[in-house]
Amino acid sequence: MPRQHTEAYHVLVVDDEAGLRKMVAGILRDEGYACTEASGGRAALELFGREPFDVVLLDLRMPDLAGQTVLEEMVKARPDVPVIIISAHGAVPGVVEAVRAGAHDFLLKPLETERLLVTVSNALKLRRLRLERDGFAERLREEYRMVGASQALALICAAIDRVAPTGATVLITGETGVGKELVARAVFARSARAAKPFVRINCAAIPEELIESELFGHEKGAFTGATAAKRGKFHAADGGTLFLDEIADMSPKTQAKFLRALESGEIEMVGATHPETVDVRILAATNHDLVEEVREGRFRSDLYYRLNTVRIDMPPLRERTDDIVPMAEYFLTEYADRYGLVRRQLSPSAKSALLQHPWPGNVRELRNIMERLTVMIELPVIEGRHVVDAIRATSVEPQAPLAQVTDFWAAIRGFERSLLEQTMLANDWNVTAAAQALQLEPANLYKKLSSHGLKRP
Repeated sequence: MPRQHTEAYHVLVVDDEAGLRKMVAGILRDEGYACTEASGGRAALELFGREPFDVVLLDLRMPDLAGQTVLEEMVKARPDVPVIIISAHGAVPGVVEAVRAGAHDFLLKPLETERLLVTVSNALKLRRLRLERDGFAERLREEYRMVGASQALALICAAIDRVAPTGATVLITGETGVGKELVARAVFARSARAAKPFVRINCAAIPEELIESELFGHEKGAFTGATAAKRGKFHAADGGTLFLDEIADMSPKTQAKFLRALESGEIEMVGATHPETVDVRILAATNHDLVEEVREGRFRSDLYYRLNTVRIDMPPLRERTDDIVPMAEYFLTEYADRYGLVRRQLSPSAKSALLQHPWPGNVRELRNIMERLTVMIELPVIEGRHVVDAIRATSVEPQAPLAQVTDFWAAIRGFERSLLEQTMLANDWNVTAAAQALQLEPANLYKKLSSHGLKRP
């Protein structure tokens, strides 16, 4: 009885010896594989370029085209497809050269059935793992892709693509909420460490007396309360990536120990007497001006220079307005799919309202507004008034105290302009509807709009 293999696995058998070729194909077909035969190198390359094979069995010596040449062409065209070399005992040097050129494994003639089946099975397992790895990396890249249309974002994406494969330390700067962690995860997703751990630590959220232990771990009895040994974030990230958010808040003592880890790759647990070697890529982020922090003596200059190998500055959202609408639409789709709701559309007035807002909370604020609109608005199209209401409901901007108002009429005029602008946005710049909402005559509203220099964007 043949073993249970799916015929989705397609094997190409290439050998100029008809008897051997048919014997190999017969054994594989008995095991449930689909097989295609080729009697020479040129025929094999033609088939390989036309049909999707999962594994290739390739004779090393053929009269029309050398197996080494066929191998190199196959590896170049489809590096995901394992190629198993078939060779006579006397051709071992050629086998070694073929393995160096990318062959997965080799079989020596005369072929043993069990060895043949195990080698093909292992090759298929390797291919599955490669495809899963590549698929995982692609999902990561999609999950952490940067959305927008601004020139600033295009430059940031180009910088990410350049630095991600290198393994260099990256410092990411920008205001709170601009998406510094997204940049870090995008670097991680495009790196050779994408299948390894990504470990995040917020230096501002951990008390100074605990940050060293969190990073490097501690031995049992290292301090009061250390009833058991604990491994730190460096251990968790070994082989992968460690992202330190708000690194400017790291204590001076920890900065010194962290610098040593950066420079030597060695860490020492609190209470330990011997260092350990770890392989960790460092990404760091801050919303502080680190140059100013160095000048004020709060941040080590040598650590700053070590971190600043590659620097990516994220501009605030108000400086890249071309990203606002694409990001808003992306978030609307994301939350609709997440909550199983109908996908909403943005009307022209909604887009205009989004562009008028200064976004003090940056991308985080925009994301929250889009989530609120997805959940709360049942209409298929979101209007400007919905955006204005959502921004008002979530705003944390304080009103200026009366004591700060030194020009009464200027304050009144500023309030009038703001009210007119928001009302026009909420009514898609329909003067009749806005005049009705403000209880003004349309002609009077026209005059007020003109006096403030307000017009439809």
